[in-house]
This record gives sequence, structure tokens and C-alpha cells, in this order.
Amino acid sequence: MHYVMTETDQDTVVMMTGELTFADSARFRDMMAKIKRAGSKSILFDLKNLEFIDSAGLGLFVFLQEEMSIYGKKISLTNVRGDVERVMLLSKFHEFIKIH
Repeated sequence: MHYVMTETDQDTVVMMTGELTFADSARFRDMMAKIKRAGSKSILFDLKNLEFIDSAGLGLFVFLQEEMSIYGKKISLTNVRGDVERVMLLSKFHEFIKIH
């Protein structure tokens, strides 16, 4: 997993590429720490270039959602497609996290 984080006054946008699996847990947690420090209350994950996600990757997003709610921040996902979209649909992920 690779990511680029961009901050505006109102939003933090995180563009993710590659795969999000258990092996990415440490990097994901480092990203979480940066998001916590960001001033915006809205975090948008652009998954256009995310090619694969496993159950551990889904769990990381759920954990992130729980953590961010403590800080009054909301996360959402956009440009979900391909295999990532299929996994999220099958797991009814939209019931936990907003998907545009």
C-alpha cells in the first residue's frame, strides 16, 4: 500500500494505490497518526488505484472509523471499483463507512 495525503481547510484526501492487506497494518497505523493530527474533520479516501483489499484491510478501515469518531472526524470512500468494490459489496461495508 502506498498513499498520498493532501490537506485543505475542510478535507483531508488520501489517495491509495496498490494493495491493502495485513502486511500493511504498520504503514496504515502510521497514516492514521497523520490523519489524527490533521485539522480537517472530513477524511476522504480515493481508492481509484487500490487494486486489492483483504479482510484485514477492511478491518483497518473499521478501526480507523472508530478511532476518528473519537476525534470528531468522519471518513468516507470514493472511486471504489473492481475487486475492491466487489469485496466491499459482499461484506456490506457501506453499512459501516460511507461510500460515494
